[in-house]
Amino acid sequence: MNFVAGDNMEKNILDTIIGLMGEKYLFRELEENKWKQLCNNYYSMIRNDDGDYYISELFRKMNDPHLKYSSNVNLNFTHAPILWNQNHLYWIKEKKQKKIPYEIKSINGENINSILEDYSTRYNFNINITKSLVLEDIMMGRIRKQGYVYFNIVNNTGIFEEKIPIEKVKYIKNVSMQNGAVIYKTKFDIFKDKILYIKINSFYTKQDFKCLFSLINKNISTLIFDLRDNLGGYISIAKQNLALFLNEQVCIDYYSVFNRLRAYNHIIEPIKGNVRIEEKKIYVLVNENTMSSAEYIFTLGLKKAYNCIIVGQETMGLCGECKTFNIINKGVLRITTQKYIDFNNNYISSVEPDFFIDRDIDDIVNGIDQQLKYIIDREV
Repeated sequence: MNFVAGDNMEKNILDTIIGLMGEKYLFRELEENKWKQLCNNYYSMIRNDDGDYYISELFRKMNDPHLKYSSNVNLNFTHAPILWNQNHLYWIKEKKQKKIPYEIKSINGENINSILEDYSTRYNFNINITKSLVLEDIMMGRIRKQGYVYFNIVNNTGIFEEKIPIEKVKYIKNVSMQNGAVIYKTKFDIFKDKILYIKINSFYTKQDFKCLFSLINKNISTLIFDLRDNLGGYISIAKQNLALFLNEQVCIDYYSVFNRLRAYNHIIEPIKGNVRIEEKKIYVLVNENTMSSAEYIFTLGLKKAYNCIIVGQETMGLCGECKTFNIINKGVLRITTQKYIDFNNNYISSVEPDFFIDRDIDDIVNGIDQQLKYIIDREV
């Protein structure tokens, strides 16, 4: 298949992307025909200074949130202090060293609910992934009007407008495919002398849990694993971390399909010399930004092994495994190489909590954690 590249996308870059998709991407059932048809529909749009935008559109139409191309040249950025809470978008403004949330009612004159509905219809993702795409497009300057993003914001005196310029960045070296995830060290804390809180921010780096084993074996009656805002990471590291807390083999109830032909289910063996937690009360905290291996390996693994109690919000629902490829020093392509399916051949969806506990926007900006408090109050 031949493609004509525009001014900002050299033909060999497009050829490389199409070639890697044909060679590496895991197409199931009629997906390859869908991909070819989409390429035919979009190739003429990939031109001028919006080539990256139309490649993103092309990939999103495949209904696979792991599939992504990130250019590291001629990037647009907008620095806006915004975040989602439930289905509302907020502008976080600082006044006298205090953070105050203001609800954003519209962007560039379009109502927020209409934007969400449009994205949901266009891409057919669940609501959590849809919100992440809207936020990504705002921050990457894709939602703009004459070089700006216009926010209509509500406060106690009425509606005011914030106008944020779109900044052009010529080149970013070593662009990352981790969606801007900051990789923090694991955090530990103890509440009421018997509740051990373990915050795991990602599975991109190995965690050292063995320093806690003697404490867990002697004094701790309750474990809380906090996987909120954990964007996943390497499957192998998620499995290794889970194995440290297993006493018996765990077979997670879904299959990974790969190489377009074979399938296997995830069997995780306990690591010798691990900790005994089968008699402990085990909780897992999740939210709408918990995704990938944090959902389908660690959370579901603990659920299968110990019937842990999941608290918080429904997770992102980003299933599958992927690999990244450098594209001629111009960007990075992330391609899905495995997909998770259940025994009925359906894609795995998000993980729903046993106890749904929301966080309102005032609690978030003021650092009040009602979800964690709910667990601690249950155990006191």
